Formats: sequence, C-alpha cells, structure tokens
Amino acid sequence: MKDPASGELLQDRAWSYPTPYPTAFDRVGKDFSNYVAFWKDVQVTE
Repeated sequence: MKDPASGELLQDRAWSYPTPYPTAFDRVGKDFSNYVAFWKDVQVTE
C-alpha cells in the first residue's frame, strides 16, 4: 500500500487472524476470522 499524500510505501499496516482462538469470539461477539484489519492511517478506496 502507498500513502496517497507522500507516495511512501506503507508496510505492515494490515493484519488478520485466520485461525483465532475460539475464546476470542466470545470477547469480540462474533467470528472475525475472515476479516482484515487496517491501521488507522490506511484509507481503503476502489
């Protein structure tokens, strides 16, 4: 991913939990195993 303002390459700004512990579902309230999380500076656009 690149920062649209500076063109700088943004590394390690997204993550996922492909096989989370089952107890994590209880804490979060749902199964999030197919989701991807992004750092607050990342803007997802088409």
